[in-house]
Amino acid sequence: MIFREPQILIQVYSLKILILDEADQLLKSPHLESTDEFLQLIPKQAIKGLFSATMDSHTEELARQILHDPVQHVIGLK
Repeated sequence: MIFREPQILIQVYSLKILILDEADQLLKSPHLESTDEFLQLIPKQAIKGLFSATMDSHTEELARQILHDPVQHVIGLK
């Protein structure tokens, strides 16, 4: 499967590791639909990492649904 966006062409079926930065923004409108569509194409066995300096509880719940056995690292006060 190939994911197409303007100026982007990726063969996602061969991905082994996916790292997304600014996950709090990618899991909110207007990006959520495209992010979800993209993540559905990623192989289930691929390692996924979501990173963000800030995440509200709704975004954390979405991240838990995407990740397998998620681990959260908090630096400083939450």
